[in-house]
Amino acid sequence: MNPARPSRNQHAGNHETRENNEKMLNSKFLGRAPSCKDAKATIKNKIIEDISTQGTKPDDPAAGHYRSLVAKVDAHSRLVVDALGAHMQCGPGCAGCCSHISVFTVEAVALARGVARLAPTQRQAIRRRAAGCGPADACPLLVDDHCTLYAVRPIICRTHGLPLLIASGDGGRMDWCPLNFEGLDAIPREYLLDLEQLNRMLAGVNQAFLACCEHGTPTRIPLAQALLMELA
Repeated sequence: MNPARPSRNQHAGNHETRENNEKMLNSKFLGRAPSCKDAKATIKNKIIEDISTQGTKPDDPAAGHYRSLVAKVDAHSRLVVDALGAHMQCGPGCAGCCSHISVFTVEAVALARGVARLAPTQRQAIRRRAAGCGPADACPLLVDDHCTLYAVRPIICRTHGLPLLIASGDGGRMDWCPLNFEGLDAIPREYLLDLEQLNRMLAGVNQAFLACCEHGTPTRIPLAQALLMELA
């Protein structure tokens, strides 16, 4: 039996899901969000280089686990789009879910490395936006509602628009952007992404990454501060 489609009164779309998901991660797995000063100069150079999505070493466990998780999420996304893409409105220029969030340290390093690979003018523009970005602002990576670091975007950004299974007291509920899947009464279970399971996997990958870092490396970093990090 497939889960029934949630009514619009039952959820407020991925904005609410994203905020609740980040709160859950902070409270259950992670601890406080660090300051920019805390975030800088605490990650070993070898791991900084290895963990980025380009130039990684295949025998490095932390880099391999992160790449594997990104690949699994992307594969699931392609599965959903191939099957249900005609019922999805998400696409280039749709940025309603792109708020300023905090990210795992392993993701922050990937973002910082992505910024470092940009042309100087692009890099400077991103860092100007990041420097002036507040907690309630839109994501500083947005330019004309398009992500300027789409290839290395965090895991949570890769889930937006997908049908999600959210843990709740009665065992779980479905959630997705209310713009998507119009005309469908139900969605097969194989297309649901279990958010609790994904969060646990990502937290585990991040812990493996932190085990290779210096003591005191923060668990989460505000995205804007990740974009300002200078990596050796």
